[in-house]
Amino acid sequence: MLDPLPTYPAAAAYVVQLHREARPERGLWIGRIEHVASGASHEFRSRRSLVAWLIAQSGNACPPGSQP
Repeated sequence: MLDPLPTYPAAAAYVVQLHREARPERGLWIGRIEHVASGASHEFRSRRSLVAWLIAQSGNACPPGSQP
């Protein structure tokens, strides 16, 4: 039986793609993040931009147990 309140709900899943020129170990964050459930996405050119978008989106995520 599936857990109706999973620890990691699909509604809170994101995909992060790093650009081929990104070098996180050197502080060069370039890429794209997408919210899996909604398809909302953001291209970022800094870690600050990535985290800011992720925080802003966390308030828009679907409640646990719901599907878009």
